[in-house]
Amino acid sequence: MPRAYVGNFLGPQGPKGDKGDTGAQGPKGATGATGPQGLKGDTGATGPAGATGPAGQNGATGSTGPKGDTGQRGSQWYSGTGITGTSSTATVFSGSGVTSALVGDYYLNTSTGYVYRCTVSGAASVAKWVYGGSIKGPTGAQGQTGPTGDTGPQGAKGDTGATGPQGPTGPSGQSGATGPTGAKGDTGQRGSQWYSGTGITGTSTTATIFSGSGVTSALIGDYYLNTSTGYVYRCTVAGSASAAKWVYAGNIKGATGAKGATGATGATAPSIYAQHGKCRNHAAFHYLKDN
Repeated sequence: MPRAYVGNFLGPQGPKGDKGDTGAQGPKGATGATGPQGLKGDTGATGPAGATGPAGQNGATGSTGPKGDTGQRGSQWYSGTGITGTSSTATVFSGSGVTSALVGDYYLNTSTGYVYRCTVSGAASVAKWVYGGSIKGPTGAQGQTGPTGDTGPQGAKGDTGATGPQGPTGPSGQSGATGPTGAKGDTGQRGSQWYSGTGITGTSTTATIFSGSGVTSALIGDYYLNTSTGYVYRCTVAGSASAAKWVYAGNIKGATGAKGATGATGATAPSIYAQHGKCRNHAAFHYLKDN
């Protein structure tokens, strides 16, 4: 059947209506085909750390590395009396005796108990020290007397002491009984003897041999008198006349005495002439003969 145009039934567009309520979600559609890869997006924030995984197996031991450099020695203590005082200012003590001090070393003065710390390293003429304190505390109160200990074992015998001064003489003891007579001793050397003659002469005090003395066996201490001069000699070397020596010891002759007084007149002798006549020689002969 032929259609005839009868006109436009649509009127002008009306105003926009209110938004309708959201309809119920429709069923999930089928997955569409994969589209082309889009552009790389920005890196997202770091997620939280994952849990620590189990430890892996130990790897093989590596080769030994090269030896490292020798490290600096540690702090050392020194002692003596070369560092003194209580100054906290770092000071050089060239008489300390420490030849190679390091910072942090310590020094104890064994006389005072003071302790010093090294602040500048070096030899005695360079290193510096400061007073650090004293290891000596104040003197404590005297403690109570302890109980007497057990007697210890006897010690070894000590060395002999020096001889003491001589003590006063003790009282005389009682006389002991007479002992038995001892055996006869050997014949002793004879005592000093005197000799005389004219074989030893002079006044020399130098020991001299007089081979003509006539003394065949002189001993030291024997004496010899020269009967002509009165000189006395002493034997100093024993021996025969050719070996013994003598020295002049003095003179037994005193000085000449004073002249004595004149003696009294003797009695008159009898006349010899009356008996024998005038022969004087004959008379003298008979006088001497008879008297």
